[in-house]
Amino acid sequence: MIKHNGIVPLSIFIILQTNLLYANPFAYITDFTNNQVYVVDTATNTQIKAIDVAGGPAGVAATHDGTRVYVTCRNDDTVKYIDTTTNTVIGSISITTGDPSNIAITPNDTTAYVVVSGPAGVIPIDIATSTAGAIISAPALFFFQDIAITSDGTMAYITAFRLAITPTFRLYPMAIPANTLGTFISVPVGTVPSESFLDITPNNSFAYISNSASGTVIPVNLGTATAAAEVATGSAVAREIRVAPNGNTVYVAVQVPDGMVPLDISATPSTPSVSPLVSAGTDSFGIDITPTGSFAYVTNFSSSNMTPFNLASALAPSPGANITLTTSSGGTASPFLLTIISLPNITGTVKKNVFLNFTECILTITWTASTSSNIVSYNIYRGDTLIGNVLATNPSCFRTLFQCGVTYSVAAVNSSGTEGTRMPVEIV
Repeated sequence: MIKHNGIVPLSIFIILQTNLLYANPFAYITDFTNNQVYVVDTATNTQIKAIDVAGGPAGVAATHDGTRVYVTCRNDDTVKYIDTTTNTVIGSISITTGDPSNIAITPNDTTAYVVVSGPAGVIPIDIATSTAGAIISAPALFFFQDIAITSDGTMAYITAFRLAITPTFRLYPMAIPANTLGTFISVPVGTVPSESFLDITPNNSFAYISNSASGTVIPVNLGTATAAAEVATGSAVAREIRVAPNGNTVYVAVQVPDGMVPLDISATPSTPSVSPLVSAGTDSFGIDITPTGSFAYVTNFSSSNMTPFNLASALAPSPGANITLTTSSGGTASPFLLTIISLPNITGTVKKNVFLNFTECILTITWTASTSSNIVSYNIYRGDTLIGNVLATNPSCFRTLFQCGVTYSVAAVNSSGTEGTRMPVEIV
């Protein structure tokens, strides 16, 4: 109870409050054929924008704080980045070595690693300064394909193939931030793929690699650095692959026939059991899973759409209605790869106390803390006026007198003093 002039008054205590609102996850889908990136609201399963991205956008990854999406552009050798609050391209980074493809971002949002093939290797990008570093070269005659980073951010793993001399397939570990390649893991396959994708379990114990050439998935025990036998998916071509957030299931997009195949890794991760294919559109290619693990989304290159899958039954997902995708000019889309982000939850709750003729409105702003260890504080704004700063070590909460008709926003600040995108507060 608040005292006024030393007296505890009679009061009417009115709380204007609802449950905290969580921002809906959004899917960002590349289309290198039409130079587009499509944005889909997964709460309504509708396309909300087509962003013009020149240069043939292909690979895509989002920062873990949800504020930026990075897209590799293979035709002009750049990496472009999108502000997720405005869904506009706000910068471009030249990759002088050429032909950037897949991309992964460290959990602390400090570095993006881009696979390149001209010459072959991986290029690190400093996210704070938007500058490309020196190439980490692939071994002689090898080409890198896909890259994934462990949840603790200390290691990356890169698939690599060689067709010259003796066709060979490998998985290379790379220490972060030293960016040094370790001893490779031999991955025996019936047919060496010219394209592969991989993902890592949340506990960093296993990697799972899709082999496009044979429609198989290869489990790799990262603790023992050994690859298990290929697992047939029942489809001729295996594309992008994702491990569910709970670490119990692997989902792989497949072609011929097209759709998604679940693999149960909960009991025997080296020998997963394969569930029946669940059909999607035509030429299923990209896949990602919402942060809660509730839904998966699969892009269908030739049918110009994306299929949502309800994962309530993990091994028998239920497909929803296909989401039609169109270019910014209303043309036919060719969706390729995708990433799903969840925008930070920033909610303002107003509490109104009435004490006789004295009225006070308090705004409590609550937000989801960044997963990045590089974030040191948060700036709070009323309009364009800085009204407070909260250290990252404190609770993600701020209170102030509320003013109607004024916007509020929160921005993360990193250890270099650089402020991130201001995220609007939704008043409830």
